[in-house]
Amino acid sequence: MSWKIPKRLPWKGTLKLQAAGYLLCGTALTLVCAMLLAYLSQRHFLLSTARRKLQIFSTEFVFEYVCQREEPPGGTICLLPELPLACRQAMQRQEPPLTPLAAYHVEETGEIYLATLSQGMPALALYDSLSRQIVSVLPSDPDIALNYLDQEFNEESYGQGIDKLFFLLTDSQGDAGARSAFHPQYLPLFTRLFREAPPREGFHTLNDKDLTVLLHVKRLFDGNYLLIGENIHDSLENLHHLLLFFVLLFLASLPMEAILATLFAKRISSGLERLGNAADAIAKGNFTLRLATNGESRELTSLMEAFNHMTDNTQKLLEELQNVTDDIAHDLRTPLTRMRTRAELELLHRRDQDFPALVAEECDDLIATMQTMLDITRLEKRLDRAPTQPTNLNLLLQRLQEAFSTLAEDRKILLQLELPTHPVIYPCNPRQWERMAANLLDNALKYTPAMGTVTLRLETFPQAILLSVQDSGPGIPQEEQTKVFQRFYRSDASRSRPGNGLGLSLVKAVAESLGGTVRVVSAPGRGSLFQVTLPRER
Repeated sequence: MSWKIPKRLPWKGTLKLQAAGYLLCGTALTLVCAMLLAYLSQRHFLLSTARRKLQIFSTEFVFEYVCQREEPPGGTICLLPELPLACRQAMQRQEPPLTPLAAYHVEETGEIYLATLSQGMPALALYDSLSRQIVSVLPSDPDIALNYLDQEFNEESYGQGIDKLFFLLTDSQGDAGARSAFHPQYLPLFTRLFREAPPREGFHTLNDKDLTVLLHVKRLFDGNYLLIGENIHDSLENLHHLLLFFVLLFLASLPMEAILATLFAKRISSGLERLGNAADAIAKGNFTLRLATNGESRELTSLMEAFNHMTDNTQKLLEELQNVTDDIAHDLRTPLTRMRTRAELELLHRRDQDFPALVAEECDDLIATMQTMLDITRLEKRLDRAPTQPTNLNLLLQRLQEAFSTLAEDRKILLQLELPTHPVIYPCNPRQWERMAANLLDNALKYTPAMGTVTLRLETFPQAILLSVQDSGPGIPQEEQTKVFQRFYRSDASRSRPGNGLGLSLVKAVAESLGGTVRVVSAPGRGSLFQVTLPRER
């Protein structure tokens, strides 16, 4: 028995697989970034807190080393660069001048306690903010400073925890003069800094087997070094364990993330799959198929609605194409039949001298029909490039009335023309505008009985121009009024009359190409009113 890997996997290269991959990678990347950000922020907080703590201790012990006394009650550390200008000036005026090493500000009394050097000797100076004067300078005994600081180291280390905080005072060679009570095995860790040269001031990190010390080094005025360190090994270990826990949790959640990403991708692609299946079905001829939206996203819903709208238009166009094809076949069959009949008679009798003229006339009718169809298509698709020019519509309609007056008289129809008192100038193609009005007028005269009336009217309004043709003919039934503008549409009552059913289609195409509309108001036995509304501004 052998196993065969399929050449084409069902999901290979699909949007579903790509979306699932992107979602999984995006989720994983987001979690990894979140874990790293959390780890780095916690590490930064841990180190910054430890540095601030060590700096406070450093200032405290410098003050105690110089003054052989603890910091004043209620006093807060005052950084040397932040000492008031009046205080610095008062220290310079002092005889001899004072050099500040550490300072504490007591807000309640406004006093500043200063650990200073006076001619190289340590002293405690007291500055009064009200009088802006150094009110006292108390010299310190350097001989007892070492013992005092050793005692303070041990008190502080017992309070904080042995082997948790480390306090040392060394000379420039690294020999300890005072230190807190930590295990002697850790002492070489600190003296290692002095092997080649005295260490630089600032922060150092020292590592041993189970020890990670953040160390602050301060060089004192007498050449000794103050070393204050904190064991942050346990805190870093806890942070590493937390990071490891997050990593394991992340790895354990990957299968669930993959499942959720797959389900989400499937939900996203399901609508597209339905859309693709519907497109295949329509391509096979099922134009009645429509997509129902089942809670898809807004974008997919819009896409499906656009697809349904496109399918509706396609079905409508196909139906119109079928109707047009049937109408063309019906309307072209009559002139072709007449030409065929004439040709047969000519072959039989060879006595009809007008046969060539009749064939030419029928061909002209066919060519005119085809040309009108092309003109309508160009206008509907905005492909007509005929130049426009300002046209006097009053003169154009007057010429049109004169051209149709003879036909109206022959049919005993009263043809009326109503124009505005002022000339109406409109930018258009004069030939197209004339064909539109002529088709309306010809259509009205064709269906108006003898002794009837046809009125050609032009009206102007602030925003529009209205061209209307009203007749007193038989009228148009309500159910046919929406069809009269379709190509080749002719009602049963008009089949016996000459025409090809393209006149009103041309009227509609010209009106819409000018940005206007056309409508019909009619009722059986009450005549018909055709109105073309065109915008004044184009």
